[in-house]
Amino acid sequence: MILSFSKKLKGLGNWDFNAPEKILTGVKKHTIRLDPNQRWKDGMKIHLAQGARTKFYKQFGEAEVAKVERLNIDMSKYPYWQSSKLIKPEMCYPFGKRYIQMTIEGSYITIERMEQLALEDGFDSLDQMLTYLGFSEQLKEHYIEGIVASLIWFKNVKEV
Repeated sequence: MILSFSKKLKGLGNWDFNAPEKILTGVKKHTIRLDPNQRWKDGMKIHLAQGARTKFYKQFGEAEVAKVERLNIDMSKYPYWQSSKLIKPEMCYPFGKRYIQMTIEGSYITIERMEQLALEDGFDSLDQMLTYLGFSEQLKEHYIEGIVASLIWFKNVKEV
C-alpha cells in the first residue's frame, strides 16, 4: 500500500508538513487515517511517498504496520461526562464551544493522551490535528471513525 503525505496540509494555511523529516527525527510515530474499507492490517508493508498519483511521485521510504487500533472522534455541544458516569471531565477536550471525546478500541482516552496522539502524528497541537481532520467550531456536531496505525519505519527513509 502507498501511504502518501502531502507537503501542505488542507485547512492549515502554509504550514509545511515535512513528513520525511518528522519520520527521520522520530517525531512521527504513527499515522491517523480514515479506513472505511478496513484495508489497514497488522504486518502490512507500506511505501512512504509524496506526490502520489502525480508526475511528481517520489517514494522516500518503507514501513511495516506494527499495530492497527480503531479510533473514534466525536464532537458535541455538551460534554458526555454530564450524562454518563463512564466519562470523566478529563476525557472531554474543550474545542471552542464544543467538546471532543475520543476512543481507541472503544475505551475513552484522556485529554493528555489526545494531545500525545496529535504530537506523535507530527502535528504541533491537538487543535491543529482536529482542524486538519475537518473539525470546526462552526459545526454543531461531527464524528469520524478511523485508525491509528503504529508503524515500524525502515532505515531507508530519506529526505525528498
